[in-house]
Amino acid sequence: MVECYARVRAVIPKPAPERLAVKERDPNSEGLVLAEEVAAMLRISRTEVYMLARRRILPCIRLSRKRIRFDPEDVREAIKKLRVSIRTVQ
Repeated sequence: MVECYARVRAVIPKPAPERLAVKERDPNSEGLVLAEEVAAMLRISRTEVYMLARRRILPCIRLSRKRIRFDPEDVREAIKKLRVSIRTVQ
């Protein structure tokens, strides 16, 4: 059984590193971005981006049941709305 599993693993190709890397995008360019790009922009994990979109904290565009995209300008505005002042009340 273990030998069979090892043979199957040896046959499955590993993804190329260039496919896994998030492509750098000009911040001023038009268009929608992926969750990976929003995660890189906010320095959080991709899972957290999906969680924030599910909770409607980050605005997203749902293309299908599983595919969502983000407008970078809408993401920036949502982050600006979340800023909290640290001033103490006297």
